[in-house]
Amino acid sequence: MPYQLFWRGPLEAFWHYREKAILESREKQQATNFSAWIQGLYVREALGSVYHLFNALAGKEPKIFPYPSKPFGTGEPELPAQEEERRQAVVQMIQEHNLLMKVITQDKGAQRDGTDSM
Repeated sequence: MPYQLFWRGPLEAFWHYREKAILESREKQQATNFSAWIQGLYVREALGSVYHLFNALAGKEPKIFPYPSKPFGTGEPELPAQEEERRQAVVQMIQEHNLLMKVITQDKGAQRDGTDSM
């Protein structure tokens, strides 16, 4: 909060800045918790992939899980193939919506004319 606004501004400004600081603190805490959760998930997967080596009760043919190829949640951008797949899905949804709207408007027009489309 700026000095001038704190001392000479309206009282409500203080409460707005306080609320903003609280929200930013919560968001930072949630981001930290999520990062810790992702790291824990990676550790669980990594230990699960080698658990059968240290477990005497695992049996002769335990189920083997692959070791993770890279850390989770590295923030890497999506692959172009995934982006293209998502774009095609959106285009298809728009086309289906437009087709549905066209059918609905035709049915309403037929009902106004007194004819039935079926």
